[in-house]
Amino acid sequence: MNKLYRTGFFLVLCMYINLPVFAASIVTVEIKLTENGKSLTKREIITTDGDNARLDFLGEAKEKTDKTPYLLTIDGGKSWILGNTYKGEFYCANVDPVAFFKNIGEIVTDVVALVNPKVLDIKVDKTKEAPGPEILGFPTTQVQLVTTAKAQATFMFKKYEYTIKITDNLWYTTKLEIQPFRKRWMEALKQSGYDKLDKMFSDWAKQLPGPVLKQESEVILTNVIKNETQTQKEKAEITSFKEVKSSEIPKDTFTVPKCENINQKQLESTAKDMVKQGKLGL
Repeated sequence: MNKLYRTGFFLVLCMYINLPVFAASIVTVEIKLTENGKSLTKREIITTDGDNARLDFLGEAKEKTDKTPYLLTIDGGKSWILGNTYKGEFYCANVDPVAFFKNIGEIVTDVVALVNPKVLDIKVDKTKEAPGPEILGFPTTQVQLVTTAKAQATFMFKKYEYTIKITDNLWYTTKLEIQPFRKRWMEALKQSGYDKLDKMFSDWAKQLPGPVLKQESEVILTNVIKNETQTQKEKAEITSFKEVKSSEIPKDTFTVPKCENINQKQLESTAKDMVKQGKLGL
């Protein structure tokens, strides 16, 4: 799986934008990432119609082409098709969200057992809640969630100590419902089998009773022993949406290509990449 597609896949699975329900719609999301003073803006187009949803990862491109990687579900998120058409290549797989996150839970549990951490603490605090501005014509509430975690461990006679702080500012509305596929994914996040991780996602999600229309986040990772800090900022916002009739959506949008189920090795590789990049939906 190429880097462009993999990055888009991680973002759309773990970004905080909970798409609102419209009968059929075409939504554009803009994501801006900033790290070490450098910024990168990516775009995604989400087309939905009932249980059908397709997410096209344009990356930095402004228009969708036949080479654009995508993610597709036709059953409300029970399974997914990953279509990688970048550089003429094609790859697709069925991915069950619950199985995927249980795999992540197993990996995290194995890592925890391996390094035998002396301290492992994860918590989510709501530090702000206030009326927000109208977005897409809907009233919003702004909530700020601060997720913190710390760990200290010894591995191969070497000591490690890290802290992480993630500050999420989110603007949600209660005037709309969350898309079925997003609801299923959020439920899967709570079923990894790793108790601390599942509790963290549950504590985070319960603060959001409606779809998120805008999100701004800052991630600060600190190597306590070396006194080194890395900071990454992310901003995701729905920049446009258009309600359409089913007949107005191109016929091939939800066409399922011939594909093979993802194998265990590929599933584990993708899960490990998400753990490594910290893209677990914190």
